[in-house]
Amino acid sequence: MLATKPGTITPRYLRQTIFGAYFQDDIRLRSNLTVNLAMRYEIASIPSETKGQLSNLRVLSGNTPFLGNPYIANPTHRNFEPRVGFSWDPFKDGKTSVRGSFGVYDVLPLIVEMGSGVDASFPFALNFTGTNLPANTFPRKAYDIISNSPSDHRLYVIQFDPPRNYVMQWNLNVQRQILPNTSVMLAYVGSRGVHMWYQTDDANIVLPVAHTKEGYFWPKDPTDPKIKVIDPDAGRV
Repeated sequence: MLATKPGTITPRYLRQTIFGAYFQDDIRLRSNLTVNLAMRYEIASIPSETKGQLSNLRVLSGNTPFLGNPYIANPTHRNFEPRVGFSWDPFKDGKTSVRGSFGVYDVLPLIVEMGSGVDASFPFALNFTGTNLPANTFPRKAYDIISNSPSDHRLYVIQFDPPRNYVMQWNLNVQRQILPNTSVMLAYVGSRGVHMWYQTDDANIVLPVAHTKEGYFWPKDPTDPKIKVIDPDAGRV
């Protein structure tokens, strides 16, 4: 059971600014061919807290988090997002259309992406953890029991200098009218994300000591010196 110590979670006064600009032009190269060209630029400031109540471990092996601003370095300064598309009537009869496009779309480092480092990390919040609670103690008596246990240092780590996170999307389709009220279309759509955010629930686990043909292996003896977590002073990372 995990619970937060009353009074240790205080309001967060987070601030973030987002700016974007978009330009687009349609160019008719021929009577049956139109090209769309566009460019978007968008930038987001890194979330800041007016009282400096932010905590980021920055380095996985270590129990001293960096406190305050900046939370991370800003990867959005070069967020130029080109887009291009075309529409072509190859037979000039108004019954066949070939269309395609490609675009880049940035994933901004918004507050929702920052995890619990902005609101529930040590030292701005303290947690209690209890195991093997007596029967029939949950939920009312359980809290009284675990509140007498030592506080659990819950730390959050985010790569301090994250690379730009963006998604590329593209499509190509051919559409043909076969009857006055019927048309068919064949299309291909694709996308690829680069440097996407990844989160693990607990990075401070006991690591396996071997990788055998049966899988990963953990020693059975709890006194084995090989059994260790990354950071023994952190309750959870």
